[in-house]
Amino acid sequence: IKRALYEGGIRVPMIARWPGKVPAGKETAFVTAFWDFLPTVAELAGTKRPDGLDGQSIVPTLLGKSQNPPAYLYFEFHERGFDQAIRQGDWKAVRHGRATPIELYNLREDVGETKDVAATHGEVVKRIEPLFTSARVDSAEFPVNERKGARKQGEGAGGDVREK
Repeated sequence: IKRALYEGGIRVPMIARWPGKVPAGKETAFVTAFWDFLPTVAELAGTKRPDGLDGQSIVPTLLGKSQNPPAYLYFEFHERGFDQAIRQGDWKAVRHGRATPIELYNLREDVGETKDVAATHGEVVKRIEPLFTSARVDSAEFPVNERKGARKQGEGAGGDVREK
C-alpha cells in the first residue's frame, strides 16, 4: 500500500541520468528522500538553496563523492489516523498513534519489516522515541487525529500481521 509507512509504502528507487557525470549502471545505498530534491536542483542550477528546507543536496553522492547521511528521516501520514515513522541508519521505528507501542525493524536484516525487534532492542527505541516529537511541526492543515480503533501492534497497513 503506497502511503503506508512500511518500506513497501515509502521506499522507491531514484534514478539519475547525467551523461559524463553519473556513470551508467552505478548504484549507491545512500538514503535520500524527496525533500532532498529541491536542494539538489538548486545546487545543480547554481542558485541559492531556499531557506527553511529540511533536505540536503545529494550532488556529492551523484558525483561519486562521500557525504554525510541524514541524521534521520521523519514521515507522518494522516489518512488512516496519525501514523509516524523514523528511519535512522538501518533502524526503522513505526507507531500508529501516540499511545501505541513503537515497532522497530532492522532494515539491513529485514527490509520487508516482518519481525518487530523493539522488545530486544529497547536502547534503540529509547534513542529514536524522542524524535517522534521533536521532528514534528504542528500544523493546522495536518492536525493530529488519533484513530478511533487503533491498529493492533504488528498489523501492517495492508492488514498483514507482522511477527513479534
